[in-house]
Amino acid sequence: MPFDIPNLPTLLGRAEADFEALAADSLRRSDAKVIARVHGGAAYGLYGFLGHIARQILPDSCDEDVLRRWAAMRDVDRWAAVAASGSILVSGVPGAIVGKDRLWQRFDGQQYAVVADTMIADGPTLVPVRAMMPGAAGNTDPGVRLSLVSPVAGVLEQAEVDPDGLVSGLDLEPLNEWRTRVIESFRVVPHGGSDEDYVMWARQVPGVTRAWTKPNYMGPGTVGVFFVRDYDANILPGPAQIAEVYAHIESVRPVTGELYVLSPTLLQVHHRIELRPDTEQLRLRVEGSLRNMYARDADLGERIYWSHFGEAVSGTVGEVDHRILEPLDDVVPGPHELPVFGGIEWA
Repeated sequence: MPFDIPNLPTLLGRAEADFEALAADSLRRSDAKVIARVHGGAAYGLYGFLGHIARQILPDSCDEDVLRRWAAMRDVDRWAAVAASGSILVSGVPGAIVGKDRLWQRFDGQQYAVVADTMIADGPTLVPVRAMMPGAAGNTDPGVRLSLVSPVAGVLEQAEVDPDGLVSGLDLEPLNEWRTRVIESFRVVPHGGSDEDYVMWARQVPGVTRAWTKPNYMGPGTVGVFFVRDYDANILPGPAQIAEVYAHIESVRPVTGELYVLSPTLLQVHHRIELRPDTEQLRLRVEGSLRNMYARDADLGERIYWSHFGEAVSGTVGEVDHRILEPLDDVVPGPHELPVFGGIEWA
């Protein structure tokens, strides 16, 4: 049975009643009420502090500084902010050198530093760069142009992000996501290479938000690990990110079996909905509800039941009635497909 903490007026009333009942008549007519209020206020502060202490006992309700201690004991580090990295295509006179730490700048002022001296070849040359400031803002799509901050002899001023993009930039992990991973560390007991172990190991890599395991992926003695990065503009991982997850799992898993780390295939699910009332504000809310439903219910290779779409729309604040015209049945992905929100056409 939970203990109910008395509120301040209740504590003041109790203290005043005790003074009036137990003190002599002369004390009742002196400063007894003032003393009672001071006493009641002190007791209220102590109750509040005890409540604060109670919230620190478990990681689901503790403050950030205490969560940091829980995380250290469970070996669940908070993802630090990570700078985006990749390559850009630079052209110029063959033999010209783009020196390490040379700065390139995006149209919005985001800057990238060259990470190693690179010699220009005959044609566009890949030059490795890293964002100067950590965070997701450094991620850049393929084809975006960058400009030299200061001229380099024999090198053209304009460069272009290569087809793989500048990726892996990551903001400091949100507190609630970190807390969830700490709690999961209590729920998932390591079993020396079970399905859940591979999922846990993949999610230890900064930026990996969801992961799935496929036993016997390429036959007996093999395991396939699929994952996505929901904080990136493109949730599908690139080659560098796949290699990072592979290297981490290899460093912690038992020396048995053959490991494959892969990107899932996205199954875009298009919706056609008739909505009442049909307002712009309600449309945005319905879209948000469906996106949340996919984030919550979508699983690799697993069916999404048609009723879940209706439930998501019906639960939207302000919705009176609706008809889902597309899809007309459950969404059934292939074994390595992940259903994702593919947009709405309003009827």
